[in-house]
Amino acid sequence: MNTSRHSKQANLILLWVLILNLFLPFLPVHQNNVYADTNSVFSTAYITSFDSGVVDVVNLSDGTVQKAAITVGTQPVSAAVNPNGTQVFVANAGDNTVSVIDPSTNTVTKTVSVGTSPHGMAFNDDGSKVYVANEGNDTVSVIDTSSLTVTATISTMGFGPVDLVVVGGKLYIACSNSSTVDVADLSSNTVTGQINVDQHPSGLSVNPAGTRVYVANNFGRSVSIIDTSNNSTNTSIVDFDFTTTKEPMSTEVSPDGSTIYSANHDGTLSVIDASSYMVTATINVGFGDAVVGVSQDGTRAYTVNADDQSISVINTSTNQVISTISGLSD
Repeated sequence: MNTSRHSKQANLILLWVLILNLFLPFLPVHQNNVYADTNSVFSTAYITSFDSGVVDVVNLSDGTVQKAAITVGTQPVSAAVNPNGTQVFVANAGDNTVSVIDPSTNTVTKTVSVGTSPHGMAFNDDGSKVYVANEGNDTVSVIDTSSLTVTATISTMGFGPVDLVVVGGKLYIACSNSSTVDVADLSSNTVTGQINVDQHPSGLSVNPAGTRVYVANNFGRSVSIIDTSNNSTNTSIVDFDFTTTKEPMSTEVSPDGSTIYSANHDGTLSVIDASSYMVTATINVGFGDAVVGVSQDGTRAYTVNADDQSISVINTSTNQVISTISGLSD
C-alpha cells in the first residue's frame, strides 16, 4: 500500500485489487469469488503493496502476516488466485507485467508481459484462462494459465478498463474513464455491447445465480445493478445514492445472494438488501477500506483498509467488527 498522497489516490481508486481470495464456491468465477477451504491457499489473503513492489501473505485463520513475503514487479495493484489453487497472479501496473506465484512455495515462477497499466483480473470457470484489464491502452489480455502466454487481446469500447467479472460465456468489464461496463463474448474475444453506469466504476461482483452484476461507482457514489439477461445498452440498471462521503470502491455478495456489501473509501462498509436495494446497516471499519470479501459460509466479511494497513474482520450476523489484523506493508 502507498504512503504518498499521489500514489495512494491512484491506488485507492482501484483498490479492490488488494484481493482476498477466500470466497464462494459458485460459478461464474472472478477474483473476488473463488472456492475457499480452510486447508487450502484460499484461506490466505495476498495483499499487494503498490509502493514497495511486494506481496504480504496473510493467514486468515490465525491472523498472522508474512510481511513483504514475495517480491513482484513495479507497482503491483491486484492479486488473484486460480480456482484450481495452484497459481496466484499479480498485476504490476508500473511495468506492464503479471507475476505468477506458486502458492506452495510463495515464489515467482514466471513474469508475463501484458498491456499498459494492468489492474483487475478474472478467471474463466475452469481456471484455464485469466483476463487482465489494461487501463492504460484500453485492452484486456487473455492469458493461458498452462502455457503462461498471452493468447488473445480484447479491445474495449470503453476507456480505462479496471475490473472484470466472468458470467458464463460473457466478460463484464468496468471501464472507469468512460463510466461504462463493456460486455465481451468469450468465444470470440470481442466486445458485443456496452452499458452506461454511474461515474467512475471501480469494482464488480456477481450474485450466485449469475443474474445480477453489482458495480461500485466510485465518483458516482452509487452502486449499479445490471440484469445479465439483457446484455445490451438497454440492460436494466438500478442506481441508489450514498451520502456524499461514501465513494464505494468494491462490492461483494453473500453466498446465498441475499446481501450485497459495498466497501467505501470513508472507512465504512454498507450492507445492502439484495431484494429491496436498501442499505440496512453501515459498519465502521478501518479507513480507506477498498475491497470486501465474504467467507464461504457467509459468517464473516473482511475489508482491506489501505490507510490503516489492516484487515477488519466482521461478524455478518451482528454486523460488528470482531477483530483487526494489523501490520500490512505500507
